[in-house]
Amino acid sequence: MAQLKRLWEGLSWTQRIWLVVVVLAAGGGLTALTRWNQEQDFKPLYNNLASEDAGALVNKLKETGVEYRLADNGTAIFRPPDLGELKMIRV
Repeated sequence: MAQLKRLWEGLSWTQRIWLVVVVLAAGGGLTALTRWNQEQDFKPLYNNLASEDAGALVNKLKETGVEYRLADNGTAIFRPPDLGELKMIRV
């Protein structure tokens, strides 16, 4: 730890700022990449829905606590892959 402290103290203010920016950018990039990868795993639940049907289904999914994503201007609903097979939702 003392070695890191000496290294930090040996840096100029400009170098310190750049180091902090690089660390924050790397952390933000990894977070974004992880979230993007999780979004890629979502599978279609319903496609080509009318807006009224999509709204009713979204309300039902919220009631049951099922995670979902909307796509294609709200005409498609996607679900996470770990849900297995879902029963038909009656609205």
